[in-house]
Amino acid sequence: MRGLGLACWGQVNAMGTLMGTVLLTVALSDTRLNWDVFSAWLITQHPLAKIAVGAVIVMDNVSIHKRPDMLEPTRAKQC
Repeated sequence: MRGLGLACWGQVNAMGTLMGTVLLTVALSDTRLNWDVFSAWLITQHPLAKIAVGAVIVMDNVSIHKRPDMLEPTRAKQC
């Protein structure tokens, strides 16, 4: 398997949407992950639009995942 040749000095955050075995969206950020970075990914990649109504969403315990403006769209999809 051929590598991507990525060099990293510091932290890289990965965000993605996986449905079954299909990777729907992915983004890498070498900046600190905050609401601005996360919401930009939500807007540009539209991961919620790509998942089925009632899908199970698994997120870690970072505070930006608990914001009301994050919870409202997931509730609208009945997730």
